[in-house]
Amino acid sequence: MRNVVLAATAGLSMGIVLASPASATTYLGTSSFDGATVSLSITTDGVTGTPLGTNDITSWDINITDLAGSVDLTLSDSQVLVMGTDLTATPTALSFNFSGDTGLVLFQKTIIGDQGPFYCVDSLGSCWGAGSPAEGASTESGSTQTIEALSQSGTLVLATVSATPLPSTWLMLLSGFVGLGFFAYRGTKTRSAAVASA
Repeated sequence: MRNVVLAATAGLSMGIVLASPASATTYLGTSSFDGATVSLSITTDGVTGTPLGTNDITSWDINITDLAGSVDLTLSDSQVLVMGTDLTATPTALSFNFSGDTGLVLFQKTIIGDQGPFYCVDSLGSCWGAGSPAEGASTESGSTQTIEALSQSGTLVLATVSATPLPSTWLMLLSGFVGLGFFAYRGTKTRSAAVASA
């Protein structure tokens, strides 16, 4: 009977783990180009593969520093636009294919297209009208904003996952050890009682 209960418990636990949705993944990175430094913290819904869309990006905190100053783009004060199939995510990295022909990822202060501060990776060159694949940013607003940009080609890793385990991972590990300890304790207690009665 005890083995049946253990098997049922293990089966139920495995079913819960397999049925769990993908957990959010936060990617961290830094990029420096043409007088600008961009620090990225981008959280996705945990989906991996191509293409990654606008709805897959759930949160961001991007700091842009250039000669004109510094600005933060966050979920609360800016928007994101992902077009095409060039943005991909793996469990460990967020990458952009500059050799693709349809991709654009734009984070822009306030509203997309209003000439506010932005960070953009683009295989079309349409973020700033350069016409060539590039990574670019600006801390300024308006039609006379200075844009820092660097031509890119191939696939560039924009950000990677930190090696620190999530709290839910620690909780699952701890509960597994508690369960093993409990079953080991019960097993020795049951064997001791059987030996004493024999």
